[in-house]
Amino acid sequence: MNRKEEPVRVAFVLWAGKNFGGMERRYVRLASHLAERSQVGEIVLLARKGAELNVERHLNRNSGVRVLMYGRDREDDVSVFGGLRDALSLAWMIIGLKKYHIHFCCNPGVISSFFGGFLALRKQKSVSMVDITFALKINWQKKIHANLAVRLFSRIDCLSAEARNILKTIVGGSGGAHYKVAPCSFTDFSQVDISSRRDIDVLMLARFVENKGYDLLNSIKQDMAGLNVHLCGFGALKMDFEGFSIYETDEPLTVLGRTKIFLSLQSTNNYPSQSVLEAMASECAIIATDVGETRRFLDENCAVLIPYDSGALLQAIKKLLSDDDLRKRLGRKARLRVLEEHTVECYANYFKSEILGIDNSCHHRP
Repeated sequence: MNRKEEPVRVAFVLWAGKNFGGMERRYVRLASHLAERSQVGEIVLLARKGAELNVERHLNRNSGVRVLMYGRDREDDVSVFGGLRDALSLAWMIIGLKKYHIHFCCNPGVISSFFGGFLALRKQKSVSMVDITFALKINWQKKIHANLAVRLFSRIDCLSAEARNILKTIVGGSGGAHYKVAPCSFTDFSQVDISSRRDIDVLMLARFVENKGYDLLNSIKQDMAGLNVHLCGFGALKMDFEGFSIYETDEPLTVLGRTKIFLSLQSTNNYPSQSVLEAMASECAIIATDVGETRRFLDENCAVLIPYDSGALLQAIKKLLSDDDLRKRLGRKARLRVLEEHTVECYANYFKSEILGIDNSCHHRP
């Protein structure tokens, strides 16, 4: 829909609390970019209490984005009633945003289906689809909520073609929704912090969950004795890696700037991992599993691609640690590629045109 007559006002809804992932970082940066360049009307960021530090870290204070915090005051209240209070608090705030396009920065599920129904009469609403492991975690309850969300939202913002195809397979067709596929992802290059000391030999920066490749690393951990290996993330997966540094970080770019080798070992697809983009921008040498759409941003010119195999992983790590020139060359080429091909300008053009319905002559589809 073409809306030249008046600026489109946008509200980005973040459901994640203090645990920000790549999706949350991406949308906060998108909000900053759109506001800084006055490309839309007023932009509001609705974030749960507990996320203040992460919002502040990734949002340009001078961008003009209005931040509203909702939800419970106690971060340790993880009960069902606490979640319900958060939802009701958010609903009350959304009621006051009568002429805004509401974009939910979460995958189709319980939250999006609830608010899709709550906003059933509002046409200007959209939801994200970024989780390529969605099908691996699906059950009948999640399938019902995904079907409802797809039917209740006018736009589905898919970060990759594979994410779109996975969702369409789960819900059995379009359900009336308009699926849009982003031409790229992006990161905030201005915050990249490349250190002169690369003291971290190997880094994984991913949620502690299945299908991220921690099983491959576990198989070769005895062969990595003496290396400075860091595992950064959060999640329910038991991390049994004696001698490795295991922690959660709110400053991934600082850690990446100290890293020689970055691992992206997902079992189905590494694209479009925000952490990989940040590693590329930080000139890390990247080892990635050659699965799914990974080659949309990585190939042999800027990374080492391997099968999903622990032996191949160990061999690649040894090769890069023993060859400084190769490691540095891959890092430089990865940074150049991400600076040229995965820009916030390209993503913002897509988002304005395909999700918000604003005419944009510079926009092009992938």
